[in-house]
Amino acid sequence: HYTNIMEAMWSQAAIVRYHVRAKDDSKADESYAKLLNTFKDQKTLAKEVFQIADIYTEVGNTAKAIELAEYTIEKWPDSEYKLDAQKSIVKAQFGNDDYVAVGVSLDKLIADSKDNSELARILFDFGDEYYEKAFNKEIEERPQKTVIYIDELKPPNSKVINYYSCAQTVWQKLIDRFPDSDFTGEAMFMTGEMNRAIKQYERAIEYYSNFIDKWPKHEIAWIAQDRVISLFREMKFTGKISEFEGDILLVAAQEKLLQQFPDCPIVENIKKDMSVNKKRAAFHESLKNKKVRNIRGKQEQEGGSR
Repeated sequence: HYTNIMEAMWSQAAIVRYHVRAKDDSKADESYAKLLNTFKDQKTLAKEVFQIADIYTEVGNTAKAIELAEYTIEKWPDSEYKLDAQKSIVKAQFGNDDYVAVGVSLDKLIADSKDNSELARILFDFGDEYYEKAFNKEIEERPQKTVIYIDELKPPNSKVINYYSCAQTVWQKLIDRFPDSDFTGEAMFMTGEMNRAIKQYERAIEYYSNFIDKWPKHEIAWIAQDRVISLFREMKFTGKISEFEGDILLVAAQEKLLQQFPDCPIVENIKKDMSVNKKRAAFHESLKNKKVRNIRGKQEQEGGSR
C-alpha cells in the first residue's frame, strides 16, 4: 500500500513537471494543487516540490521557482530537504543574475548548514556556475583574432567581469569557511584564473602563490607556478613593471618552478627561457650601473668646477 502511494505521488509530480516544461501554467498550477492536496501526509513531498521548483528555473520562470522553494522551507522547516530547497532559491536567483540576492541566500545557507558535509561542494558548484557563465560569455563576445597579443590584453566587458566577480565572491566564502576541504584548492586556483582573465595581475599571482604554498603536491601546482611566470611576462610586456624588474621577477619565478617541480613537463623550456632572462637582467643591470656612474661623474665634475 505504501509503495502504491509513493508511486502515485511520483506520477503526479511527473505530470506537474511535464506541464511546467510545456509552459502550460494553468495545467501546471492545477496538477500542482492536486499533488499538494492528495499527498499532503507524505514525508517526501518536500522533495517533489523543490524538484519542481528547479524545473521552473530551467524554463525561466524564476519567480515561481522561488515561490515553491520558499514554500518547501516554510512548510517543512525541519525536513532533510531544506538545504535542497535553499539551493533551489539560489539557482533561481542565479537565473535572474540577482547578485545581491544570491549573496544573501548563500550567507543564510552557510549559517543554516554549519555542520553539513556537503556545503563545501555546494559552494564550489555555485561558484563554478558563475565561472562558466563568465567564460562562455567571454568566448561568445571575443572577436576573431588577427594579432593574439593585442586581443588577449584587452580586459573583458563589464558583464563578464560581473560574472567572474560573483564566482570569486562565492569561492572566497568556500576558502574562508572550509580552508582545508578537497574543493578549496581548486577554488583558489580558479580564483587566480579569474583574476588573470580580468587583468588583475597582482591578485592572480597572490591566489596562485597561496595555492602553491598550501598544496605544493597538488597535480596542478606546477601549472599555477607557470601562470605566475606568464603573468610577470605579461606585466613586463604591458609596462606594468619595468623590463629590468620583469626579468628579475621572471628569473625568480622560473627558479622556483625548477626547484619545486623538477619533473614537470616544461622544465627544459623554462631552463632555456631563464637563461635568456638572466642575460637580459644582467644587461639591464649593467646599463643601470653605467647610468649611475655617469650621473655621479657629472656631479663630481660640476662640484670641481665650483
